[in-house]
Amino acid sequence: MRMSSRKGRLSRAIATTVAAAVAIGTVTVPSAAADTPAATERQQLVKLVTAGGGSIVAGAAEAALCGTDADVHTFLTTQLPFMQETQDRVTVQRMLNSGGPATQAAANTALSGSITDVRAFLTTGWKQPWNDDVRIQITRLLSAATGPVVKQTANAALNGTIDDQLAYLGTGWQQAQDNDDRISVQLLVNNGGPNVKLAGNQALSASIEDVRQFLRNGFQVAQQRDEETATIAQLVALTQSAQARSATASQAAKDAAAQAVAAAAAAKASAQEAA
Repeated sequence: MRMSSRKGRLSRAIATTVAAAVAIGTVTVPSAAADTPAATERQQLVKLVTAGGGSIVAGAAEAALCGTDADVHTFLTTQLPFMQETQDRVTVQRMLNSGGPATQAAANTALSGSITDVRAFLTTGWKQPWNDDVRIQITRLLSAATGPVVKQTANAALNGTIDDQLAYLGTGWQQAQDNDDRISVQLLVNNGGPNVKLAGNQALSASIEDVRQFLRNGFQVAQQRDEETATIAQLVALTQSAQARSATASQAAKDAAAQAVAAAAAAKASAQEAA
């Protein structure tokens, strides 16, 4: 209810001010003195409210506009400069909170200085630190890169314009990383076992998310299966080898037994002849 009443008062104040401005504009003025009339104090507040001017300034101007002419005059002459300075400092603080290291350092320096320093930062002082932060982001991506495409495109962006660098951060880096991920899968396929080859080729034929899923854990699962298959094959080979050795030893034992029987028969025959 209080908010509706306040909005009603504000609407009436703006309507009254606009009506007065129209009236002023419709007065016939000799051509020699046809200068634009100076805006009244209430018109100045209407401009602050409708143009925004920052949430702090607009909110305070709205409150003053609902008051008396004395309230309006007091706001413009004593409160507005303080409100504008506060709004400017809040804006720099927000840039500091969301900015990179270069922007943060420059914003801190501005906030530690005068309102002139703050406004100089807001006018043009933020640009170079912001450009530096863009380069810092790309340099970090380059340092963390493991694939050739990201390294190549990051270096190209760093050697380009600020527009090139923003485009790289926007979509170029992700495209380069996607290509590097596919290259990584292809290398694993080339050197992997049958399960790795199968899973890797399936990922390469699907989406980039499937490629990343293969790199996260699909490769490990496929490699374990290949190792298990290899282990089973090795166990089968060892068993077959043991069986073969056992058969050879058994045959050798049989041969030795046969030779022993033959030797015993020969000895018996020799003994009979000697008798």
